[in-house]
Parts: sequence; C-alpha cells; structure tokens
Amino acid sequence: MTRITIFQPHPECPPDRLAEWLPDVDCGTVRLWEEPVPQASSWGDGAVVLGGPMGAHDAARHPWIGDLAEGLREAVGAGLPVLAICLGHQILAAALGGRVSVGDRRSRERGAQSIVLLDSCACDPVLGRLHESTALGDGGVIAYQCHDDAVAELPAGATLLASSQACPVQAFRLGNALGVQFHPEATPERMLMWRARDGMADPGFIRGIEAVDPRVAASGSLIVRAFAAQCAAHERVAV
Repeated sequence: MTRITIFQPHPECPPDRLAEWLPDVDCGTVRLWEEPVPQASSWGDGAVVLGGPMGAHDAARHPWIGDLAEGLREAVGAGLPVLAICLGHQILAAALGGRVSVGDRRSRERGAQSIVLLDSCACDPVLGRLHESTALGDGGVIAYQCHDDAVAELPAGATLLASSQACPVQAFRLGNALGVQFHPEATPERMLMWRARDGMADPGFIRGIEAVDPRVAASGSLIVRAFAAQCAAHERVAV
C-alpha cells in the first residue's frame, strides 16, 4: 500500500478532505506543534505539507520549520513526491532557495478566488489532470485561499504552473515537488472557521463559498488523486 506522511503545522489546519480522497493510501499525520520532524528517509512514498497561521520565516518561534525545510531539501533531492500547500508551499520555496514576501497586502487573498493554470501545467503529473478539465474553460479554476505571505521569487530551476491576479506564484514545481498557494483540501466549514478567526464571518462570504464548493471540491479531488498516483508510481519504482 502507498504510504504518505502528512505534516500538519497547526490544529486549525487539518487534512480535511484528504482522507476522503485517499481511501486506499496509508496516511500518517505528524502534528508539528507536538511531534518532531522525522527523517525524510522515513516519509514513505510521498509527503504532504499543510498550511498554518505562522510564516515560513518563523523558525525562531517554531523550530520545526527549520527541521522541515531540511527534510524537504533532502526529500526533493531524493526525488520523493511532495505536495506543499499554502504555508507548506512557502516553506518549500524558501527551503529550495526561493524568496517569500511577508505581510504584503497586495498578495493577500481570502475566500474563493480564480487562479489561472499556465501552459506549463499541460505536462505536469499533478496539475496536468486539472489542466485537462479546467472548470472555467479559459485556463482558470476556482480555489480556496487564506494567506497573507506569498512566494515572491521561485527557486532556481523551478517551473511556474499557476498564477492569480493578486499572487503571481500560485503553483510551482521543482523535480517531484509541487507547491500550491491555494487549499485543495479545505472544506466550506474550514473556510468559515478561518474567516471567523479573522473576524469577518459575513453572510455574503458564506453564500459565496457554498455556491462554488462543488467546483472547488472537484478540482481539489483531481489534484489530490493525481498526487496519490504519483506517489504510487514512486512506490513501484522503489520496490
């Protein structure tokens, strides 16, 4: 059975729909606020790094960030499939030599937003599946967003895969590692909880999320299942 390690940075940012979409995958979750980062050699056939309210440069307050960054460099070097989401996307980029901008309100995004998949997605093992069945018919999809920081410069050798008006680096790939700024795993309930945490749980936001969730979930499922297939292929090669 394919085995994937999920890294959860914060209690309010759980795997959500991942279990539903990965029923035949052995997923073990490392709760980073109370568990150490294991050696990358023990991560199995792939790794998922979730989001959190801290920043990629907050290693002084959250020492696990440095340990995870080191593990990600090792994993990428070994060709292990990685799916890094939101904060995970930023930690991955910084770990590989990219630059993350902190607190730039111009790149801040909340709620359901449109992102554009670039032509470079066509041959991507994960986002290529989404590129084939684009929800908007114009190279764009709807995705959930909740971030202030953003990747400002890609690591050397990385390929830009998706952008949005506010955040030019919505997704990138380097080797077998994929970083996405948006949240393919999040549920409407999670989005509402994050909105309430920001003090902005207005009825219009709730209606908007509920209206687009079937499209968001369809895209998220494609991404997660395609990533699982990439991990399964890695498992077969390893065997």
